[in-house]
Amino acid sequence: MNSASPGPRVKRETVEETALRLRTFIGRMEHRYEMSSVEMEAGVTAGSIRETAELSRWMSAMAFLRDLIVHGGTTGTPTSSTR
Repeated sequence: MNSASPGPRVKRETVEETALRLRTFIGRMEHRYEMSSVEMEAGVTAGSIRETAELSRWMSAMAFLRDLIVHGGTTGTPTSSTR
C-alpha cells in the first residue's frame, strides 16, 4: 500500500505570463494600499510601516519580478518558468 502523498502541483507558464501575473498582483496591492511599491518598501525599511504577511508577499513579488527582468527566465526552460 502506497501512502505517499502526491507531489506539489507544478504549473508551467512562459516568462512573459509570469511577469504579467506579478505585475497584476503588484498593481492590485498598490491600488489596495493606495501607495506605490517604492513607498511601501521604503516605509517598511524605515519602520514607519509594519511588515505584515501580505506586505511581505508584495515585496517578494517585487523582488521576483526584478530578478526576472534582470536575469530573464532562469527557471524551467529558456521560454517557460515554473511556479
